[in-house]
Amino acid sequence: MAMQRGRLFPILNYDSPDPECPIAAVRDFDTPPGDSFIHLSITPQGQAAAAMLRRYE
Repeated sequence: MAMQRGRLFPILNYDSPDPECPIAAVRDFDTPPGDSFIHLSITPQGQAAAAMLRRYE
């Protein structure tokens, strides 16, 4: 949905990036989506999942 609409959702409570961590985190709605991204989810029970998505042409 984010790539189709051309809009990524920012990370909540991400105010001060670590200059030693080279991650391109989305901090506002002005960040354009690229051709791929990774989505990470962690539950309070400790379960984790990751999905790597890439635009199909």
